[in-house]
Amino acid sequence: MGGGDYERELARWFRAGGWHAHRAGSSGGGTAADLPDLAVGQAGHAFAIEAKTTSDPYIYVDPEEVDALRRYATAFGMVPLVAARYKGVTRWDLHTPVAMDRTRSGTYRASEDDETRCVGFVTEDSCPDPEWLVDAVGTATEAAGLE
Repeated sequence: MGGGDYERELARWFRAGGWHAHRAGSSGGGTAADLPDLAVGQAGHAFAIEAKTTSDPYIYVDPEEVDALRRYATAFGMVPLVAARYKGVTRWDLHTPVAMDRTRSGTYRASEDDETRCVGFVTEDSCPDPEWLVDAVGTATEAAGLE
């Protein structure tokens, strides 16, 4: 599967969990606009999501991508999240950028084993409750000492 296929999978899984989900087909390099890969919402809570897939033990997100994600999320009153899908693992890990590890160069990094920084999971059969996810993001932000 290519990146767009994985993004569609994530959107499908959110929809199956009762969420509204929209995939931005021209996110990434297709435009200079700040567009997340997905926008999802339920029960008055909305999230802008940058989706990353890898066969490596880590996903990496450039600071510019996180800045664009934050700008978009702020403009629409959303919470920014990074979704990570490790090939061969059938779930998406949800991370809040402020709690993600940073490399020496400032790149954001997360790993499949980094449960302490993960705020939730999405599988084909389950999605987090929106209020729970908002609380988890707040807890991760506080734990990172960034609130």
